[in-house]
Amino acid sequence: MNDKELKTFVGLKIKKYRKLKGWTQQQLAEKLNVSTSAITNYENATRSPMQDNLFKLADIFGVSVDAFFPESETTPQTEHPEKHAPIDLQEIVKNANWDEWLSSGGKPLSEKDKLMLAAMFGEKLDD
Repeated sequence: MNDKELKTFVGLKIKKYRKLKGWTQQQLAEKLNVSTSAITNYENATRSPMQDNLFKLADIFGVSVDAFFPESETTPQTEHPEKHAPIDLQEIVKNANWDEWLSSGGKPLSEKDKLMLAAMFGEKLDD
């Protein structure tokens, strides 16, 4: 993807997220603390936002900064969980220290909760 295509992609994403929020370019410009013409330039691919503004835009829109970039065939799979190999839940259950990372209502799992989870996964949950 060349520079112009990337600018176009980013601009379209900014416009999409802005419209999803129901904001005008001026409203977004105020939130980002830039001029309205800067937003127009971003959306029309005549200018790209600086890196710090991309992070601010991601925060403003409530998305990951990755949302402003196209997926690449060379992107490592770790960045795309949907492309991972299946997770073996029984293996996780068998090797988990449940009391360290799983709770029920903010409290450690009761033995009854552990037995229910074990029944679901067909494994015994031990500490």
